[in-house]
Amino acid sequence: VPGSDQGNWQYRITHNDFDLKKYEKERILTSREIIDEFNLIRSKFFGAKKIPLAGHNISFDVEFLRAMYRKQGMDIEKTFSYKTVDTFTILQFMNHCGRLPDGITSLSKAIDYFHIEINERHTALGDAFATLDLYQKMLMLCKM
Repeated sequence: VPGSDQGNWQYRITHNDFDLKKYEKERILTSREIIDEFNLIRSKFFGAKKIPLAGHNISFDVEFLRAMYRKQGMDIEKTFSYKTVDTFTILQFMNHCGRLPDGITSLSKAIDYFHIEINERHTALGDAFATLDLYQKMLMLCKM
């Protein structure tokens, strides 16, 4: 939203019911451990190729990753592809084409519209599975 704080990460965390106290400190990975996990995923599933990223408003997540890699003195482009799939952009496109009603651009509204069941909303894993389900449902709608 132009002129608002909604693009600001502090605003988004505080307005999405994120509470660090809910998480066990011993289960929270360090930045280096997260990067190591990404490298394992890359070697196991992508080989020498870079990991493509997908998500809802994926540029927001990419900026978190970019900052994390930068703080570790590492280059994000060595792990992740610059090519992304953004369900937010796809929803906007489908709206402009008349395939969806006006106003269905947020992940929450899309989840409601497509009747997607979601566990643990506003967690990385919960939102990732919901976004995958959303992407699949949008593909089915496009094929109709």
